[in-house]
Amino acid sequence: AELGYRANAAARALARNRSDLIGVVLPGFGNLFLAALVEALRAAGDEHDYVPLLATIAEDAEREVNAIERFLELRVAGLVLVS
Repeated sequence: AELGYRANAAARALARNRSDLIGVVLPGFGNLFLAALVEALRAAGDEHDYVPLLATIAEDAEREVNAIERFLELRVAGLVLVS
């Protein structure tokens, strides 16, 4: 019988001291290059079982610092900063 088990990603991240997330900090989605970059990151993540997590900062330094700090709290496996 199926028990409906679902792995707890937060518990796994805590045990491994990292998650399967890649933090991506973007100024916004104002051009096609950024959309193509996000798609390429998603495709690369799929190949290696990582999930990109996006933060847009509207070119605001305080928002950028906050996004980076939040990603570090989430124990992202990597961080991509796009300017």
